[in-house]
Amino acid sequence: QVHTCPTFADVLQRVRDIRVHTMAIHPQPVITKDNVEITVDGVLWVRPGFTSEEIQKTFYNIDDWTVAVLQMAMTNLRQEFGSLTLDESPTARERISSNLQDALDTLTRDWGLTVRRVEIRLIDPRMTSNQRCTRKSQRNRSVAP
Repeated sequence: QVHTCPTFADVLQRVRDIRVHTMAIHPQPVITKDNVEITVDGVLWVRPGFTSEEIQKTFYNIDDWTVAVLQMAMTNLRQEFGSLTLDESPTARERISSNLQDALDTLTRDWGLTVRRVEIRLIDPRMTSNQRCTRKSQRNRSVAP
């Protein structure tokens, strides 16, 4: 009777957490269409797939999916706010969240991931006194006949 001892490779298994992961998009400066710097942040929820095909995509197509998703989220967030003026930014929160979710979900599909939701938390226009004066004069010019 032959007894074999399991090797380390036989015992080693990769554990996959298929729960939804909450990821913070840290506050970052963004330049709006009218050249005003605002600070924005958000939260996104991502779920790794659980089918064997999705697991293979996540394992073979990306080295650190959490970092990659956050980098893409930050880049797309800057792009979205860059296409808006300061006055449009606060009212476009839902549209930006929806656009980000669609874009990120499409981009991460090749990695076996699903972006479930994106929320914009903070939109903070920190204007210098010079920027305030410039915006006030622009408004006055647009109102004047």
